[in-house]
Amino acid sequence: MEARLYDRMARSHPYQQLVCEGAIQVVGDKYQGSFLELGTGTGNVVMAIADLTNNSAQVIGLDNSQAALKVARAKFPEESHNISFVEGDLDRPLPFATASFDGVIANNSLYLVGDISKTIAEGLRVLRPGGLLVMSNPVDKESPDSDPANIFKAHLKEQWRLYRAWHILPVASLMF
Repeated sequence: MEARLYDRMARSHPYQQLVCEGAIQVVGDKYQGSFLELGTGTGNVVMAIADLTNNSAQVIGLDNSQAALKVARAKFPEESHNISFVEGDLDRPLPFATASFDGVIANNSLYLVGDISKTIAEGLRVLRPGGLLVMSNPVDKESPDSDPANIFKAHLKEQWRLYRAWHILPVASLMF
């Protein structure tokens, strides 16, 4: 979908409510932390996090669409040094160090990846201990496999021994 058209459609009340709820959940009480949005598109969640933290947090949006990232970058003045956008693919390892972020959000983007479990694992890898992973995804009522809660539970079941070996307890806030 063309980025500017997507951005206009994203102004709908239900979408804006989802964006605001996601930003509130991922920020929690950490108004000066660092946050990553996976599948940022045109940067609406990044903008909501920046607004919520009064631009005091470091916020990075990652997306594979150059056109969407161009629209996202245009929303922020050059002096917004704490906001950045990175081109990247959610089907590949994230280009960030382990334990880099206080919060990671994937708002309405997980359905676009090939292996959701690997994307979740990468989100957890870059999350600091005690950080929050917030996911939202369109749910097909005919297919429980599209429900973020079921996806995350399956991921934890699969990876629990590994996390225990690393002394990591993944924390997630699931939005529906």
